[in-house]
Amino acid sequence: MSTYTDLAAKNLRKMIARSGKSVEKIAFGSGVSKATIHNYLWKKRKPTIPTLEKIAEYLNHDFLDFFKSLK
Repeated sequence: MSTYTDLAAKNLRKMIARSGKSVEKIAFGSGVSKATIHNYLWKKRKPTIPTLEKIAEYLNHDFLDFFKSLK
């Protein structure tokens, strides 16, 4: 997979961990399937912009946070 996919997956993991919410809760709240989120986390699918926007909005993050170096 490409570098942007790796960075998005890494930052998604961080966002999920910091939120304290389960993948199931994030899936329900964002309207994105649990399988899709898992596929992004395990880099089995390239994330789409609309889907990342939904997840970011639910987690109170900016969409661009997926592509920044989060600490």
